[in-house]
Amino acid sequence: MNSTGEHNVWKFDQLAPFVIFSSIHSFSLVFNAFFFLVIKQFGDRKTTPIVFIYNMILSNVMNIIGTYIGFLLPLVWTDEFYFGKQFRQNYSAFLTLFIAFSYRHQLFLSFLMIIQRFYCVLNPTTQTFTDYYLWLYSGLLMAFGALLLLIPFLSDCYMYTDQRRLKILSACEPNVHPIAKYHIKFTAYAPYISLIFTIALIFYVSAKHGKTFKNSQTSNSRILKKIRNYEKNMLIQAVSTTIFLTVYDFGGRISRFISPAFVVLTSTDIFYIFYIRAAFATLITFTVYGIATRRTRNLIITSLFWLIRGDNGKQISVVSTQIRRTSHL
Repeated sequence: MNSTGEHNVWKFDQLAPFVIFSSIHSFSLVFNAFFFLVIKQFGDRKTTPIVFIYNMILSNVMNIIGTYIGFLLPLVWTDEFYFGKQFRQNYSAFLTLFIAFSYRHQLFLSFLMIIQRFYCVLNPTTQTFTDYYLWLYSGLLMAFGALLLLIPFLSDCYMYTDQRRLKILSACEPNVHPIAKYHIKFTAYAPYISLIFTIALIFYVSAKHGKTFKNSQTSNSRILKKIRNYEKNMLIQAVSTTIFLTVYDFGGRISRFISPAFVVLTSTDIFYIFYIRAAFATLITFTVYGIATRRTRNLIITSLFWLIRGDNGKQISVVSTQIRRTSHL
């Protein structure tokens, strides 16, 4: 403590990694804000997965804010401030809940994306996955995920983050709340289960489309091609989300599975593996919709181009209409 009895707050021995990773977080936050405005203004509900996009933006922004406060700011905080009542004892458990919810919701969404694709290919005229029902399903998943996290959070066995040890721990360790224990196990296997279903979906859609085109009349081939392009891009959304979450989870297992006989990881190695993963996780919306999905990528690039040129929204709207006609997503 200083002479006034207050905790010292700032230290700058880890300023470089703080600046580097904060820059990535800031970029992702700006991208999510820009993407939200673009979709809100120019997104076509008939051709753009609006509900999934809004859900992904929400969970991504929650993750960015949570990891920034929970893991980045502590890099430049003193130990006496971090371990004092001002932060860790009062806010760490809440931030852990915040971060865990954002990641779990993305996992649940990946399953919903896959189920939607399977069902819509089986029954193209279904009304089971309209925007109204997708909001309902995603809302139920959100409530279910929040409930699974709130029960341990309100108990004496809540989970909290220790940034100094780069771990999420139980307040009653070595014990863990039963619900938290099974929830952690589900989270560990969920990305790989989702990946298996995604691979099965790819094969199924390919076989379904091949059979459809083989049996179709030439006059209908253009319509079928448009449908195929639409479903292809919807599939890319599900596939890219699943692969992203799988890569993220696998990255967290590296330090635990690498044998010391082959590679000895120093504390610095573990530090950068952890923070690279944390930064990577903030880029999910950018990766899925800014890179992988053609329809949204084109809309973002076009909107950014016209924004830089200083053109008005009417011109952007005209261009976005042209994109809809060419990309069919």
